[in-house]
Amino acid sequence: MRDENFVIEVDGKIINCEMFLTFEKNNNNFIVYTDHVLDHEGEERLLASKYKLENGKVVLLGELTDDEYDIVDKEMEKLING
Repeated sequence: MRDENFVIEVDGKIINCEMFLTFEKNNNNFIVYTDHVLDHEGEERLLASKYKLENGKVVLLGELTDDEYDIVDKEMEKLING
């Protein structure tokens, strides 16, 4: 499902990211993406955040709550299990 690239800035550093999934739930836009950093098992880590589009650019809106992570988990399960 990788099809859109975008960049984020963290502490003044530009990071190239790749989007896996976007969806809307409870009036919030969520994104699941990778920043191409490998986890302890050598796999690209997946990250999730709320986001907005600003001038055609993805702007991440901070860390998710536990309830919001549950929402993301359920959406990922739907995607994986069809």
